Amino acid sequence: FLKSMFTMYQISTGDAWGSIIARSVLDYEHESNLFNFGVGFFFVSYMLLVGMVLMNIVVAVLLDEFITMVEREKEEARVKFKAELAKQNSKHFNQLPLDPLLAGLVEFATIHELSNRIYLLYQRLDLDENGSLNLQEINEGLRKINLPHPPRLTQEDFDMLTMGRTLLDEDGELTPYNFEKMILTQLDSYVRRKMVGALDTIEDENSRE
Repeated sequence: FLKSMFTMYQISTGDAWGSIIARSVLDYEHESNLFNFGVGFFFVSYMLLVGMVLMNIVVAVLLDEFITMVEREKEEARVKFKAELAKQNSKHFNQLPLDPLLAGLVEFATIHELSNRIYLLYQRLDLDENGSLNLQEINEGLRKINLPHPPRLTQEDFDMLTMGRTLLDEDGELTPYNFEKMILTQLDSYVRRKMVGALDTIEDENSRE
């Protein structure tokens, strides 16, 4: 029985089964003047079944498991990367103080129109009409503008918006030119954050489908 099992195993591996096993059977039948068709049919059918069918099934199962594992690892890596990216950019993509004001500036036909609207906004905020803005003036002006949720800037917000106070003049106030530069910078950030949010929403909807 053990020899038979080893023989069948050797046939399934294809290890010289034709020259050692099949040839031995043929030589034995030739010497004994006997030919058993059933023996030949058994070995040939066994070789076809095991060597060409079952082995391919085993390889296909292993390959499928490997592909599934690779896809799972890729998905885990993608989720981990998105989580890390969201963590790193969470501060950048959070709502910023001027977002309620910027929402009314995103729709414009030309850059000239946008520049005029920013200048008109500057004039509305310049309550004392001295040609410059400080933190107190901006907060008072924002309160008088008809906004759903008028923002109130802190000193930290003001320093951040003015790029570490680099946009302020020697009196610590904003000129019309630097005010426009500040608004354009914040508007660019606002649009980018809105685009990222929209793309994330679309991706979440597609993943649920």
